[in-house]
Amino acid sequence: MKRKRSSSAGYTVVELLMSLTVLALGASGVIAMQRVTIESNRYAKNLAIATRVGEAWADQLQADAARWTLTSELKNTTWLNKAGICSQSASVVTWFQPDWSGDRKFGPAFDALGSPVDTSVTTPASYTQFCVHLQLAWLHCDLPQSGGGAKGSGIIRAEVRVIWRRDDDRSTSAASFQTTGQAALCDPADVAGVTNDIALGAYNSVYFSSAVRQAPE
Repeated sequence: MKRKRSSSAGYTVVELLMSLTVLALGASGVIAMQRVTIESNRYAKNLAIATRVGEAWADQLQADAARWTLTSELKNTTWLNKAGICSQSASVVTWFQPDWSGDRKFGPAFDALGSPVDTSVTTPASYTQFCVHLQLAWLHCDLPQSGGGAKGSGIIRAEVRVIWRRDDDRSTSAASFQTTGQAALCDPADVAGVTNDIALGAYNSVYFSSAVRQAPE
């Protein structure tokens, strides 16, 4: 008696290609999610560091105001003296890059961990990940002849801007301020673009605003 040979079913080429396609789509989705997660974590870390840098600068400006006992002695401050002498026609001192202070060991440039970078002895391009700009404006003069109050009542609004490069923007166009391929971030030799807010599209940024009061006599 003859036995009937059983036919074994196999996968066709089309079925195999369909399986590989589904596998590839699933794997690409997982990889895309991993990339988003990594970028989100990196941004959160940089935002936390930039926030600490901005808060540290706000504290430094408050400490700087301790040297401001009379308007004529505003020049004794390290950074607030950029506001100049208050008058009725006093205007806002627009964004500028503060100088490195050897006394305070503090300046505009910070490394990836948020530690100050001494721009007087170190090439900023090697370590700088964050850069700080300041903007100062008089809120209240302390000179009666300038429309203000009694001496010792001066108030200056101090704004701090912390910037760092966006991971998804590597533009090298001339319109971008201090981007990759051009001058280093926060390089004292290239501050012309600091006031160009349009160029900040290539950067992430956080802003802090506070008011510093003249120290009582």
